[in-house]
Amino acid sequence: MSKKEKLKQRLLENPSSFKWNDLCVVLEYCGFISKKGKDGMKFFHPETKKLLQYHKPHPGNEVRKYVIKECVAAIKEL
Repeated sequence: MSKKEKLKQRLLENPSSFKWNDLCVVLEYCGFISKKGKDGMKFFHPETKKLLQYHKPHPGNEVRKYVIKECVAAIKEL
C-alpha cells in the first residue's frame, strides 16, 4: 500500500487530527485539482463538479474537525 493510500485510509477513519499538507495530498490523489488562493485552497473534482474551499490553518498545521468530515463525505461520494 502506498503512502498516499495509507493517508487516505487514515482520513476515512475520521481522525481527531490531520495535517493540512496530508489533506492536500489525499484530495489530489482522489482526483481533485487544487488551486492556491490568497488565504487558502480550492479543490475541484472535474467529474463530479464538487468544489471544496478551505482556509489554510494557522498558526498550526492541524485541520479543523469539520473540514475532515466534509472531505470524508466528498471522498465517499466518489
